Amino acid sequence: MWNKKETQHYIFHYHKNSFAEKNIDEIMALHERCYTFARY
Repeated sequence: MWNKKETQHYIFHYHKNSFAEKNIDEIMALHERCYTFARY
């Protein structure tokens, strides 16, 4: 089963007990920073 978390610009789907779940907050923050950088 997939878990889901959303940021302002992204939707993240990840498996329970996965590397992504353990690091989802860092992953989301990184993607949002990249989005901001790429826009300007």
